Amino acid sequence: MTVSESATTTESISEPSASTTESMTVSEIATTTSGLASISTTSAEPSTTTSDIPQQPTNVLLNPGFEDNTVAPWTRSGYFGDPTLSTSEAHGGSQSGYISAAPGGPADIGFRQVLDSSLIEADKP
Repeated sequence: MTVSESATTTESISEPSASTTESMTVSEIATTTSGLASISTTSAEPSTTTSDIPQQPTNVLLNPGFEDNTVAPWTRSGYFGDPTLSTSEAHGGSQSGYISAAPGGPADIGFRQVLDSSLIEADKP
């Protein structure tokens, strides 16, 4: 003799950082004369979505926008002027690096920064 009970139970498992949901539905529980339960289940595989979002380049510069309230680690690359911060000449943030030299002669001015060569990879964005 078999006694059959019909019930539906759905259990969902979600990860907050992932965009997948797993679920299991118990559709029928049958009890046999031996006292053992027989469970019939169906489950759905989680769906996944992939996209071709281009990888953004990795910035290997330190303090690239001069927003750290210092010009370090930027240094002068020429013979004249000293790098300073400017809030009136800002481009993307609230500050920028600024350097000036006296007028009237040739000028060799600029900024530079020593990079960690282990961070630079050819043909990588």
